[in-house]
Amino acid sequence: MFVQRMDQSVLSQLLKLTDFEKLFKCVSDPGGVDILNGDLRSVHQWLEDWQILFNADICKVMHFGAKMWYSINNTIQNDVEEGKEEEEKEEEWKKT
Repeated sequence: MFVQRMDQSVLSQLLKLTDFEKLFKCVSDPGGVDILNGDLRSVHQWLEDWQILFNADICKVMHFGAKMWYSINNTIQNDVEEGKEEEEKEEEWKKT
């Protein structure tokens, strides 16, 4: 597969691993949000062009600082739920 060509159409950084890719960018203003959203559209279009299935439901956004909104195929992406696993472990521990 020509995954190397995927990053030719994005301005953000793209981390490509065996089973998944991560797109990331330091965003400090609305222009950065537009760039990242444009990159998400580019990656989504690339996947459609190569007929690769894409599950936007499992995509998450991690914020460090102010929250901004990102979308894939006109669907707003959910945030990573901070500390959810730790909270569940703590609740389980309290039950014992």
